[in-house]
Amino acid sequence: MSSAENPQQSMLTDKVNRALQVRSDTPAMKAALEALAALSVADTMDARTVRVAIEQDALQQALILKMELQRMVASVTELRRDISNVSMIAQSVQEIVAESNSRQRFDAEGSDEAAVAAQLADAFHQRLLAQKRLEAVSSFLERFDLSAADARLLDHYNFEDYNASQVNGLAFLSALERVRNIRNELSESLDTSSASALRMMENLAQKQERAYERLYSWFQSIANSAEDNEDVWQQDFVKRAFYTLRHVPAFYEHALEILAHSRRSYVTKRFLVALTAGPAPLEMKAHDPVVYVGEMLAFVFTTFSVEGDVAKGLLMFQPSNEDPDADVSERSLDEMKLEETSTTEKEEMMQASMTLAELWSTSLSGLTRPLKSRILQVVTNLARRSDEVDDNESDDGFGDEFEEEGAVFRTRIGHLYEISGLLLFYIQAIQKNFQKTIGSGQASRKNLLLDTLMECLQEATQAYEATTRAYGAMFHQLGASTGESEGAQAQAMINQLMKVRVNSPGFEAEIEHASEAKAILSLDWASIALISAALQSDKSSIDDVLALSDMVRSAKSAGLSEAAAHELLQSIQRKETDLVDQLVQDETSKVLHLCGLKAVADSYRRWELQSQSLSSIASPMVSFPGLSSDEMERAVKDFYSSLYSPPLPSLETTVKDPLLRKRARSQIAKEVASVYSKLYQAYHESANVEGGYDDLSFWQHNPEQVNTLFSA
Repeated sequence: MSSAENPQQSMLTDKVNRALQVRSDTPAMKAALEALAALSVADTMDARTVRVAIEQDALQQALILKMELQRMVASVTELRRDISNVSMIAQSVQEIVAESNSRQRFDAEGSDEAAVAAQLADAFHQRLLAQKRLEAVSSFLERFDLSAADARLLDHYNFEDYNASQVNGLAFLSALERVRNIRNELSESLDTSSASALRMMENLAQKQERAYERLYSWFQSIANSAEDNEDVWQQDFVKRAFYTLRHVPAFYEHALEILAHSRRSYVTKRFLVALTAGPAPLEMKAHDPVVYVGEMLAFVFTTFSVEGDVAKGLLMFQPSNEDPDADVSERSLDEMKLEETSTTEKEEMMQASMTLAELWSTSLSGLTRPLKSRILQVVTNLARRSDEVDDNESDDGFGDEFEEEGAVFRTRIGHLYEISGLLLFYIQAIQKNFQKTIGSGQASRKNLLLDTLMECLQEATQAYEATTRAYGAMFHQLGASTGESEGAQAQAMINQLMKVRVNSPGFEAEIEHASEAKAILSLDWASIALISAALQSDKSSIDDVLALSDMVRSAKSAGLSEAAAHELLQSIQRKETDLVDQLVQDETSKVLHLCGLKAVADSYRRWELQSQSLSSIASPMVSFPGLSSDEMERAVKDFYSSLYSPPLPSLETTVKDPLLRKRARSQIAKEVASVYSKLYQAYHESANVEGGYDDLSFWQHNPEQVNTLFSA
């Protein structure tokens, strides 16, 4: 080439480097540049022309290599035939020499037989060398030669035929893997400065690059059209094709992104179709909030499992010809994918690689928003009071417009509690499935679906807590409209929660980062909140308190802790004591009135208070209004007339528990006898004082006798 053409060649080299981003110091590129430099200036120069010239030169070099290899095979075949002929001749000569040696001995010098023997020895030596060369050539071709069938598959395999038969598809992938292995072995065993070695490697590299491009294009097409055939991801050919792409990091990364977005679109579409279309749309069950949420969560869990199988099948696939005991983890996948890259590229790709957890999470991220919006809508509707719903707003078919407000409250709280239990159950199931596949490391906590369900659980728990507190605060108002006591309302609510807990396994689930929600959803919290609100009321009856006590004891079998039960029983016992004391006080006042001692007992109590007061001068008991001798005599005689039939109340309608009723009646009798004893002692003490009572004749019974008669 002339000196004037060197600058032109250099300029073309720079353009090609910038346009194609390929090495220009290879023999193939040098030959292509020389051919381009020889073109006339008037010819049109663009990237297409350059690439066509390079491909034509590569094709010509491949044809030359093929002709050389065919010529070598023909020469070896002919050499083998000649060696066989020489071997036959040498065998015949050997037999003749052996027969001649048996008849006579001859001098080797100058004899024809010695010359023949020397020729035979040389022939045997040449035969040995030829055999070694043949073995070397055969071994080389076996290791580094690509068969015609494999080359044809790499260039012309039709990926559309993989559904009919996967045999050729698997053969294509095997050929592509063989080309990669041949290139690796060539780069390790051959001298890269050799023109023939470089030409062979360039030829294999072009075939490999075109095959990977075709494989990637096909995978991209099936990822975009997989909605029409969901079973495509379970086919061995598709799994192995995806596994093969790991050797080209750029294709592998993009294929992962395409797969993730394709699955995300497919899952979102399926969820929306399940909500609004099909023979039984989920939206048709919105009138029953528990069934509606349960059906959505069941669909989500099934989809979660299916997407996990798809992701595991693709990312954790292992060809049968590899070690079955090998650890195909996310880390090993990244290492296999990066085996042909430099150290810097490995570090960058390791950071950007999409792991199994990320692929799984991305596939399900599309349904998180519609799922969350619908669950929160249900929770919000349940948390609102019926009088807060606008006239133009639908009540979502909860069917509570004909029920009294207390029952509506309990129904809504029960629904919130059931929904919380469903969320706990499915969160635990998804966490177990996810951690079983991914492991218990940091990656197992990164999942958009789990985060969404945890947010829904938090909202449902807060709504349940607020609604339960509002229900407890409205006991008095609800009792005024329904006639139910506060204790009965609390008991009805707790019994309903106990039934929900017994029928739902979710409340026993062990979930990470849900301790606060579990504490609110425990039976301890609800029992303490509702029973405390009921005990604060002044209208609670003794029977209600006893019923609450029995309910607390039975609630232990439904999950109420011993500590909470002990605390509640103590509070109930204190309330029971207060109510019994109040009942005894009220009934004692009634009995005193019936017995005739009420007026003098009240007067005596006022006189006693006046006597104990330091601000006034105490007057004698006989002169105090209501405590005169005549009034005392009249009251005592009336009292004596009722001793043989004491007007003690039966308390059958007030206290249904017979033991407590008997104890209350006994305390009433003791209180009445105590009043008589105080009057008796005060009257007799006043009689011993100057100016006191002077008539003691009407006091016929002492306090011990009255106590015996009244308590009989």
